[in-house]
Amino acid sequence: MNYRLPIMLLVATLSSTGLKAADKVEKPTFSKVTIPTTSNMFQGNHAFADINADGKMDLLVKGRNLDKDWNPEVFTLINTGQSLSTKIPFEISNGWHKVVTPIDYNNDGYPDMLLSASRGAELYRNEMGKKMVKVSNFTIEDIELDNDDNKEIRYTGLVSVADFNSDGWQDIVTFDKSGNPVLYLNNQGTGSFTKKNNSGLAAQRNGTLAATDFNNDGYIDLAISGWSDSAGGTYLSVYKNNGDGTFTDIKADTSVGGSVAGTEKGQIMWVDANADGLMDLFITGASSLYSWNSKALLYLNNGNNTFTKNKTDFVGVKKSGAAWCDLNNDGTTDIIYAGETQDGKAKTVVALGKQDGSFEVYDNLLSGVRSGAAISIFDYNGNGSAEVAYMGWGDNEKFAVYTNANTQTLNTRPTAPTNLQIQNEADGALLTWNAGTDKETPVAALRYNVFVKLKNGQVFTIIPANITTGSLIIPDANNAISTRSFKVKASTSDIESWGVQTIDQAKSTSSFAVAQTTGINNTTVQEGNADVTFTQNGFQINATQDAHIYLYDVAGNLLEQQTIKNNTSYTSHLPKGVYILKVQTNKKNQTFKVISK
Repeated sequence: MNYRLPIMLLVATLSSTGLKAADKVEKPTFSKVTIPTTSNMFQGNHAFADINADGKMDLLVKGRNLDKDWNPEVFTLINTGQSLSTKIPFEISNGWHKVVTPIDYNNDGYPDMLLSASRGAELYRNEMGKKMVKVSNFTIEDIELDNDDNKEIRYTGLVSVADFNSDGWQDIVTFDKSGNPVLYLNNQGTGSFTKKNNSGLAAQRNGTLAATDFNNDGYIDLAISGWSDSAGGTYLSVYKNNGDGTFTDIKADTSVGGSVAGTEKGQIMWVDANADGLMDLFITGASSLYSWNSKALLYLNNGNNTFTKNKTDFVGVKKSGAAWCDLNNDGTTDIIYAGETQDGKAKTVVALGKQDGSFEVYDNLLSGVRSGAAISIFDYNGNGSAEVAYMGWGDNEKFAVYTNANTQTLNTRPTAPTNLQIQNEADGALLTWNAGTDKETPVAALRYNVFVKLKNGQVFTIIPANITTGSLIIPDANNAISTRSFKVKASTSDIESWGVQTIDQAKSTSSFAVAQTTGINNTTVQEGNADVTFTQNGFQINATQDAHIYLYDVAGNLLEQQTIKNNTSYTSHLPKGVYILKVQTNKKNQTFKVISK
């Protein structure tokens, strides 16, 4: 349904972003949040999602309750406004899954639930936030973690959800029973998924995966880390999406001292660590390139399919999880990760980004967890300061939620993009806009979410969101785009409305700037005809041959008549209202309904 095209990013100067001096990083002070469940939850993970679609972010949790004989549980901590104060358990047929992943597989605006990583994956449909119902026709081959070799090693980075073939539906990449990566394509929200054969994803096991558009070409790419038989060690594959659900390994340099090192028993994560609009790679786990030592490495994206290692000395961990957010609201990206150090200790590490691109690293701000740690970060109460959830084996606690009590600087919402434009092209409609702004995040680091509503009632978004309020439903900002264009595989005549919102480094969103389409009929542009581009308040015509235009009001009165010569253009800005535009060339006559906003 949709795919994205790159356009040039604008780089903001530091003076325009409110960034603080490099030596004045504000350190968070974390305070534990009271939640209506035990802290003795382990062997699982969690993810923020607005389960009941009420505009307040909830926390979806999967794990084993050590206070109840290690019984497996899956539940949501419902956000009642300022706190996660209500626990809603879900009835599931198989409680032994290890991983829960939110996915709006049917594009209905309610996050559904994928349970996987042990004894067969299951998909549950969200019934308007009231209950989860098992999808009977869903089946995929699934990795098996419920054995001695895989237990308590990794519970994050095993599933990635995104629109990998640009058809508007959320697909799934995960690992099969042999531990190798597999792409399953969504059959248009029916609940069934089809395995993509010959996807280009090579055999690689005991690792993790992550998705983003790392090269800003408009397609969601993949990074996959783990053991590679062909490489004879741990290897990290960076896959460029070819735009059709197939991938090509860019062959990043994975030698010792090279640009990228692979790991297993850890997690890889895409993150714009230096706020330049290019997604970088943060990698944790045990690496054969480093004598199987536990590592935490950051590789900066150079924008040309190469990466450069950041010089920060991060605390190395394995059996780990990680997440990113602007924790202290200074416009730089921060990283929280947790796992087992080389000497077997549980550590939760807070790495605070600095203006000069380095990080201040603290391992004493939060209790340590390991043995398959999981981290989630989001400002669920909307107070301008993000909360942190973590799970794993720890000496003090295993599952907890913390808020940043140091609120000297609070995040502000970004502004929405402006100057929304739509242009009909032979293979779809091109949507463009001007950048949003943000008090804290540099313009280059802002990301964008787009919705498109078709006249048949279907609504597609890059990231699931409420198009009326702008609140995210599943806050996976890695799938947002950094470019300022979006191409839809549909004619403008099929589009009822579309909009775009801004997302900052704290994952806060603007409202959607909304553009109504012009209600165009018969807008197929063929070779030799005039190219008609519609704006919010008029139209522009680029003529490839002599063209005659006639503009009428709805009563049929002729308002304007022009002749446009070959290879020239004409722009008209109209007062608010509804108009009829006729364009005549010697090959075709076209009539359009124009709505000027």
